Amino acid sequence: MNKVSISVVINTLNEEKNIKKCIQSAIGFADEILVCDMKSEDNTVKIAESLGARVVFHRRERNVEPARYFAISSASGEWIMILDADESLTPELKIKLKEIAAEGKADLVKMGVLFYYFTKYVKHGGFYNQNYPRFFRKELYFRNFTHENNSIFKQFAHLSGNAKEVEYIGKSFFIVHDAYPSIEKYVIKTEGIYALIEAETLFDKGKKFSLFMLLFDPAKTFIKKYFFQKGFLEGINGFILCILYSCYRFNVWSNLWWLEKEKSRNIRTF
Repeated sequence: MNKVSISVVINTLNEEKNIKKCIQSAIGFADEILVCDMKSEDNTVKIAESLGARVVFHRRERNVEPARYFAISSASGEWIMILDADESLTPELKIKLKEIAAEGKADLVKMGVLFYYFTKYVKHGGFYNQNYPRFFRKELYFRNFTHENNSIFKQFAHLSGNAKEVEYIGKSFFIVHDAYPSIEKYVIKTEGIYALIEAETLFDKGKKFSLFMLLFDPAKTFIKKYFFQKGFLEGINGFILCILYSCYRFNVWSNLWWLEKEKSRNIRTF
């Protein structure tokens, strides 16, 4: 077994309601807890510092990934664990990750993230992803990194292709993500912000709006998630979530249509 250093990296913006639980879950696991704050206006920084975290600052970004890149660059650990402020580590996950790091065979670990949607944690409907690349060697992150990886939809996508060995532990071990305590937050964040960002990404790549996809993609998404991926097992919660995610797909294509119209008028407003 090798002695390795671990940094937990957390990016924040006005997260005073979540940051305490997040940091406390990392105590005893990390040699360093690094909080990269994007100029919070609440008590996020004060709480983080009171719990022993090292705080660095980054300008506000519409997409957190550039700030995450800066945070990882600032971390001192050989291994990096990425957490959002509304996430926490389970005791079982911490033990497993330390074992893997000490063994020294893998340089990337993919795990599950268990999301909270509205009333409960959801495991069906394709909403329990077991392949999140959240624990990795710092050296691996910077190997062949390009700033295209700073896209919110490509975060850490370059890691798997460059890893010498990947360990998958998602079926049994996961991060707990208190993501969406209300439908309001889901609609604002996912159907509003994320849908526009994805549409902008498609637009920049030359993807064209399609009336067929505007209608087909949401319908296909609902059928896949609710029936084939068993979202119905989550009851009313699952039904609402599958509908809302289908609306997200509708909003992506709607935004792509809008962006094309803006371009045709030689105006691009975000």
